[in-house]
Amino acid sequence: MSTSSASPSTSDPRQQVLRVALAILGWYATSMSITALNKYLFSNLGVKFPLIVTFIHFSTTSIVLYLLFAILPAKFDRPVISAKDYIRAIIPIAICAAADIGFSNLSYSRISITAMTVVKSSAVVVTYLVGLLFGIEKFRWPIMACALTIMVAISSSVPGMRVDDWLGILFVALAVLSTAFRWVLVQTQCTQFSALQLMYLTQPVSALALLPLAIILDAPHLSMPIDTSGEEHIVLPICIICATAALAFLLLFTEYRLVEVTSSLTLCIAGIGKEVATILMSVVLFDDWLSLRQAIAVTVSIAGIITYSTLRIRYTNEEAQFDRLKEVPDDGDGGGGEGGGSSAIGENPFDSPTFGRAPIHSAAATTPRDHRVLRLASAESTMSYYEEKDLDEYDPGTTNNSSSGLAMAEEGRGTTVPAMGRE
Repeated sequence: MSTSSASPSTSDPRQQVLRVALAILGWYATSMSITALNKYLFSNLGVKFPLIVTFIHFSTTSIVLYLLFAILPAKFDRPVISAKDYIRAIIPIAICAAADIGFSNLSYSRISITAMTVVKSSAVVVTYLVGLLFGIEKFRWPIMACALTIMVAISSSVPGMRVDDWLGILFVALAVLSTAFRWVLVQTQCTQFSALQLMYLTQPVSALALLPLAIILDAPHLSMPIDTSGEEHIVLPICIICATAALAFLLLFTEYRLVEVTSSLTLCIAGIGKEVATILMSVVLFDDWLSLRQAIAVTVSIAGIITYSTLRIRYTNEEAQFDRLKEVPDDGDGGGGEGGGSSAIGENPFDSPTFGRAPIHSAAATTPRDHRVLRLASAESTMSYYEEKDLDEYDPGTTNNSSSGLAMAEEGRGTTVPAMGRE
């Protein structure tokens, strides 16, 4: 009996560490750059059309993804979906993605980056509660205790932070809620699509969903007189908008690459590290200092998120192992032998009978493949919680645990969940 060969990405531990390190550094650089540039654009430069800027970002990403799928069809499988399911699932997911990023950008001129990052870290809790509401999560006291700890810590840390307008806190809260509902929709409707396939389907709809609101709310600001006395009033904002549009796609790429080369626990730790790095960046660049009480509260919330994510990963792995044991047929049941039923290996329990599978253009489609679900808050958000389900992890006959069956919940950043603000 032969087994799969090891994945090239794991053949050399030193190369694997280098790949993970480069992916994390790229993720940190793109996400934090977008956060800093958006804050400077909307707060310091006083640009008054955040929804139009968000529309530009969605449109740019949509065009680049379309070109990727058109130019490289052998590498990127174009997703197939019926019109009914497109209306029922893709459009709601895209609207939630647009709301997530749109509300986040609206809050930049009203609150500090630190306050935004801390509030967005509550996405792990909100997503869990929404999952309970829709019956896709199981109630567990340890997880609920962590969730309550995180919420209490966040609630005690936000007061005293630099908040110019409490409407900004409301906008961030709505962004978190949008992320949670998007995650639920992705996990119940679209788990058969990879991260890039889901973005390919949702990004254009998100852009179109934002356009009417951008015209109604932001267009009047475009008609106001513009001070052209210096380059900071015209040239600099245009350069920043173009730069953030390019960074938006690079962020999606680095998140997608990070999913491919690392594990869920590493993602969790990296996500927490990025939150801390974002807060430190806010202190250095925008003078968003924390009091001792706020620093303690943020530390407690971060510890709660780490514990929460660790528990989720453990429970997910236990459930996956239990599911595999249930799928092993008893002797005489006709499973695994000639004329018998198919074994658990190679089956995808997330296949939905109402969705069309994307065409596969490689010979690897005939071999058993691993199926991981990485839940991200948003592709355009900082990720604060990650969960990975590797259904073949416990199969002793499988050694190639690649990341071929990925599903990202947005745009999941991820951030799953959700999370923090890339934009």
